[in-house]
Amino acid sequence: MTMKLRMTIIIGLLMTALSLSAQSASLKINQVFDGLVTPIERMVLTRVKGKALSKYRLTYYRSAQFICSTSEAAEVTNLVLADKATSDRAGLSQRQTWRSSKEQLVFALPSQRGHNRFISLVKEKQKHGKTLVTLIYMEGSVGDVHELNKLIKQ
Repeated sequence: MTMKLRMTIIIGLLMTALSLSAQSASLKINQVFDGLVTPIERMVLTRVKGKALSKYRLTYYRSAQFICSTSEAAEVTNLVLADKATSDRAGLSQRQTWRSSKEQLVFALPSQRGHNRFISLVKEKQKHGKTLVTLIYMEGSVGDVHELNKLIKQ
């Protein structure tokens, strides 16, 4: 392989990595996706970008799902609430559902680079004091949380 080809491949990979990390670079929830709250080995991570999301008017989708302790679930909640504080100041839409065994929070963040951004957190109590956590970050042209829910339910 020639040196020029190697450099092209390395630059391409670097640009891809930078563009993916830049999607939500300033968010506290990145600590969850980076495995700083729960080890990556215990998570199911999903990252989708491109045409596969066009039906939902999204351009980027990232999720983490894992079973964790009560303290880890509380740490995830605190990170999400820290990010939510930025949406509260902007007066953006949100929805909360609290039940005895399930908590759900969905809210919009301020737009960035022309894309609307959303975070969804679902926590479901499991047996033996464990919690199933599903954390989702999304970007796209969807207008608000209510519109996002309608598109997902289709």
